[in-house]
Amino acid sequence: MKKILVLITLTFACMFFVGIKVNAEDIAGVAYVENTGWQALDQVHENQILDIGTTGQSLRMEAFCFGIGGEVAGDVKYQAYVQGRGWQTAVTDWEQAGTVNESLRIEALKISLTGNVATSYDLFYRVHVQNAGWLDWTKNGEEAGTSGLGMRIEDLQAVLVKKGQGLPSGTERSLTPSYVKGVTQLEPKISNEYDFYAIKERGGRTDGLYLEPYATDVNSVAVNREAEQYDKTVVYSDQQVPLSDGSTYVHINLNGTWYWINAAALTKSWDDNSNQKTSPIESSNDYNSSGQIVYYTNSKYATQVEQAATEWNKDLGATVFVRTSDATAANLNLKIIDNPNLGAGIIMSTGPTQMTINTSIVGQWADYSDLREIEHTFLHEFGHAIGLAHTGEFVSGSTAYTDWTWSDTNDLMWAGGTGGATVIQAQLTPQDIAAAQLVRTLKMYSNTSYVNSPKAKSLPTDVCILYATTQ
Repeated sequence: MKKILVLITLTFACMFFVGIKVNAEDIAGVAYVENTGWQALDQVHENQILDIGTTGQSLRMEAFCFGIGGEVAGDVKYQAYVQGRGWQTAVTDWEQAGTVNESLRIEALKISLTGNVATSYDLFYRVHVQNAGWLDWTKNGEEAGTSGLGMRIEDLQAVLVKKGQGLPSGTERSLTPSYVKGVTQLEPKISNEYDFYAIKERGGRTDGLYLEPYATDVNSVAVNREAEQYDKTVVYSDQQVPLSDGSTYVHINLNGTWYWINAAALTKSWDDNSNQKTSPIESSNDYNSSGQIVYYTNSKYATQVEQAATEWNKDLGATVFVRTSDATAANLNLKIIDNPNLGAGIIMSTGPTQMTINTSIVGQWADYSDLREIEHTFLHEFGHAIGLAHTGEFVSGSTAYTDWTWSDTNDLMWAGGTGGATVIQAQLTPQDIAAAQLVRTLKMYSNTSYVNSPKAKSLPTDVCILYATTQ
């Protein structure tokens, strides 16, 4: 039965439009706009774009109505997400969605067809959103707009097409998805509450870096593979946003510039104590408030300790490690001592204020007697002292890498080998140095407690324990 469209003023201030004889389906709509009220009705035939609202005027859409007419039975159903109220109940044919005279913005909406017209036609629509412009098209009851971002819809376009036909040729598209969920943000955004990750471009990943979280490879004309060149780089993040396709994009600071990247391209270290993934930057370090580490050692390997401290100072371009000869100094941050009875198989143990060398293994067992390798061990432990976590590890009992591993076995910050694997750990990588510089740039000097203070006794111990695998 043919639907007749008649012009009537309703109590909600919505209206029908005047019925005219048509051979195809028509859609019509009207918007209630900030400072303007109800606009003039817009009516179009199928394959033509309906446009209600405004662009370029920064005016919120507060309410709208829709109707459909033609030879095919059915209605149009629609629903508005209103500021401070969320999703309203869905309404049909010329009932009002949204509010009037309340100055509340519409932030998202859904539009769908019912009855026979729903089996014969698709209804595409898109919205123009505050600050973001046009979002991409969606159809048949899917969300369009935003939620949790406080952004107003300003304009709405819709087009009715035969089922399966797709958008009319030449229709303008957008790289921004049709629906954007709210941002999950760390508050407050201060340096010691940033989240840290390492970029891991392995296993066939070819991720991009983006200035907006929505211009991703899924929506881009050309694939962006810029993250590949930053494999193994430690970055920090202040927020993340889940997208409508199920992915999550993380806002990262990479070498001083902010980008968005797929969360799947990021990884974290593994904390053996808590048995969970943690930050590639340690939650604590041995820095004092001036960004230095004052250490004392009476170890028989004091020369290797000094060499490791000198190398870190050179690589960081600053006097970070400062040796004192006074074991009782009030400003002492780290004490390095020998203990031949440290424990079975333990090479070295490092806590927040003390590093202990097992001299019954170090210098005695063949694999742990080379002085350069002993210096490497101190370089590794000093890495923890300035805030670096492990960069990789073998799966227990095998030579396979753990899934969180992002570096290589020659990296000095790699965790100790297991399962009989021999790990050289001979290189302080550029990524290690950059991560250590990042801690200093953010001035994350988290110790500010001293070896000889009461607070030191309450700090956790055994941040890193190195075990021997062979004698």
